[in-house]
Amino acid sequence: MSNNDNQSDLDKAWEHYKKIRDALIGLYEILDLNLEKDNIFYQCAVDNLENLK
Repeated sequence: MSNNDNQSDLDKAWEHYKKIRDALIGLYEILDLNLEKDNIFYQCAVDNLENLK
């Protein structure tokens, strides 16, 4: 494997890592909300969690 191929693989892995990290941060923010059923954010959080299925 050449150095360019190795660097390309590392770049791809780093991009995948950043996407996964951002998704997990977003999920944490959803779960960290103080959710009350009367709160508009409750339904938004439920909808977002349903979309993750």
